[in-house]
This record gives sequence, structure tokens and C-alpha cells, in this order.
Amino acid sequence: MLASCGTDWAHVQGATAHTRSDTSISVNYGVCWLKNTPMPTPKIVESDTAVRITSEVHSPGGDSKACLTLQTITLAKPIGDRVVVDARTGKTITVAFDG
Repeated sequence: MLASCGTDWAHVQGATAHTRSDTSISVNYGVCWLKNTPMPTPKIVESDTAVRITSEVHSPGGDSKACLTLQTITLAKPIGDRVVVDARTGKTITVAFDG
């Protein structure tokens, strides 16, 4: 549950994985989320070049960089060199690798 109601959707702000062979990625949304409440599962569409994410989280609006919420997403195949696309905005995000 969000701290307040809103009419906009949370947007993907970034994505990370440990290595290109990982089948899970961590996605950052520009929204504050209560830690004891599960986030809705996003809709995921995978292709050979991209992972399209449609957030099911409403955002209260305001400064999206004031608070980021992390969600782990499991993919059908390794992330490799694919990009992440916020399906609601069309914004393309290059996955950062930290391993």
C-alpha cells in the first residue's frame, strides 16, 4: 500500500543484475512503498533485445527521485545484453551490472 493515493503510475528508474547470465534483475521504481506490503507483480514481456516492464503500482506524484523502491523480477532467460523498457513511458534503460 502506498503512503498516499495517486493517479499516475510508478516509473522504472533503473535496473541492475550481478552478471549477464542472471535470470533475475532488480528494478528501481520512482515511488515510496511500505516495506511490509507486497508490491503488485508487474507485467513482463521478454524479447531477444528487451525486457518490457509494465508497473502495476500507482504513484502519489511529486519528485520521483525522492524515494526509490526496489523489486526483484525473475526472467525466463538470462538478461544478457537486453535493455529494460518501461512499457508505460517507452523509456529505455541499460541494465547496470554489479558483479
